[in-house]
Amino acid sequence: MKKHIKLEWVYIAVLVISLILSIVTGVQIAGEVVNVRRNLSEQNMGMNAFVYGKYIDSYLTNRVELLNTMADCIAQLRSTDPDDLHTVLVGQNEFSRICLLNNEGKKICGANYEVDNLKDKPFYDTLMQGKNVAAPSIEVDTDDKEVLRFYAPVQKNGKTVMTITAGILTQEIKTVLNEADYKGDGALCIVNGLGDYVLGDNDYESMLKNRGGNHFSYLNSCQVLDGVSSVDELEERMENQLIASVDYQHAGVKYSAQYVPLSVNNWYAVTTMPMDSFGSTVGVVSTGTIVLTVISVIFILIFLAMSAYIMVRNIKLRTENERHNILEQCDQSVSFQVTFRPHKMEFYGDVKSIIGTEIGKLSGEAVYDIYDWIHEDDYSLRGRMSSFWEGEDTKFNTEVRIRNIKGNYRWYRIVGILERNEFGANESFVGKIVNVDEELSEEKELVQRAENDMLTGVLNKKTMEKRVSLMLKNRGDKYVIFYMVDLDNFKNVNDTLGHIYGDQAIVETAQCLNKVFANQDCIGRLGGDEFAVCVSYQAFDEQGLLEFIGKKAQEICAGNRRTYTDNAASVSITSSIGVAYAPDMGDSFTELYTQADCALYYSKANGKDQYHIYSPKDDN
Repeated sequence: MKKHIKLEWVYIAVLVISLILSIVTGVQIAGEVVNVRRNLSEQNMGMNAFVYGKYIDSYLTNRVELLNTMADCIAQLRSTDPDDLHTVLVGQNEFSRICLLNNEGKKICGANYEVDNLKDKPFYDTLMQGKNVAAPSIEVDTDDKEVLRFYAPVQKNGKTVMTITAGILTQEIKTVLNEADYKGDGALCIVNGLGDYVLGDNDYESMLKNRGGNHFSYLNSCQVLDGVSSVDELEERMENQLIASVDYQHAGVKYSAQYVPLSVNNWYAVTTMPMDSFGSTVGVVSTGTIVLTVISVIFILIFLAMSAYIMVRNIKLRTENERHNILEQCDQSVSFQVTFRPHKMEFYGDVKSIIGTEIGKLSGEAVYDIYDWIHEDDYSLRGRMSSFWEGEDTKFNTEVRIRNIKGNYRWYRIVGILERNEFGANESFVGKIVNVDEELSEEKELVQRAENDMLTGVLNKKTMEKRVSLMLKNRGDKYVIFYMVDLDNFKNVNDTLGHIYGDQAIVETAQCLNKVFANQDCIGRLGGDEFAVCVSYQAFDEQGLLEFIGKKAQEICAGNRRTYTDNAASVSITSSIGVAYAPDMGDSFTELYTQADCALYYSKANGKDQYHIYSPKDDN
């Protein structure tokens, strides 16, 4: 036993060391591998930024081309009716709102846009030259919603005669930016050729929005680290619609930004990423990490070897336990152990088969909760166990009824051996709970067969005599009332209808008596159609006694008025009753039986279907 304990402690120590080394090694390797991953992330960022920029450019260009197509359609219309023009506008679903303006900026058709003088717009001359433009900044429509607006000229005979203006809600464009954004801690935004921010995604809103309204001004306040040599060089590359990149530092945080030109308004898509999120150096696994890894592998191998040994040992123990469980299932038993210091109780086996639910390890006062499953008539078990703990015996054996979660009780035998230390103090009690319900049921069935009438289930004459004698012996100050019940015309039932109907009459008479009297009363069949009932009753005076006797007798007479028929003949029966009671009329079964039988014949001789209480004059 001591060797096993030492082995288990060594196993735990190896496990702890292996875990610590594995964690340290994992962190070390992860840190060095992360550097490699960071370098790859930085190399891929430029490619991703280009893809994202082209995705956004395609989104905006498609809508500009759609607007140009609509302008050509309107230019080819001969009609100038606003309704006809409106038909062209409503045929699209790419813009949140759209309307047609004259050269003064007045609305011809459409909604959600008003401008006092289109000539005041900085891009008016561009429109008059027949070129489409996008607004350099976000505009607010008449419904107070922010939109990015596009303008397309409608030309006839080489002159701009009208302008289509269409807007996309900024929220829709932000959705596109969020879909195209670099997955991580980066931000994606659009800036115009002057460096002014046009729109940004959700990350841009939190990372860059509050750092100035102009991107170039923001960069001038930062330290340029790599990429372009200066902000001026960046502006020059953007002016020539060239791809650019710049690494810079702001407020102690390093960023890397990639610039991809867009086809609309000479805008740029700018992807910005904190450099800490991907790093800048390629890591190499160090010698120290290799040594640490080797040590970790050695401890892990030791741990695996010990695990294999313990696993084999556990398999042997499990095999033994399975054999033990099979034996317990054969005799429907469960083992348990009670320890006294500390006080706890633990079960081994299928406890659920006994009470219908699992019971874990019980500790302290919870051990006594087990008595809640014992039948109330067997509560003396707790006292007997206490006496056993304090006595000198080491073996315990008793039978109790145990309840399952459905409320049903079964008989179980509890056997066990008490173990004491060298000082005589209780150490543990190891025992078994064995199902003996079937065994005891068979014993009870044998007893019942010996004591009860086979046809009716009530007591036979021999058992009735014993029970009545016991009631007379233990009556105290109570009366013991003895009823003799005999069926009237019973012979006619057998002779006319047959013994099947006769047996039915006997059985139904027993059932009648069981309904009239309580379970603690004695009901028996003395032979043939003759029955007896013995009742213990507390009466304060003779009048109360006589009223009780009469009430029960009348219930018997009423319950036994029955007619039997086989569809060819019918026979009616009743019952005659004779009554005697102790102590006034005797103190033995023979005396009460003789006097009640005498009273019974009096009832039959005076018309039947009635009861009579014995009187000495009946002897004549």
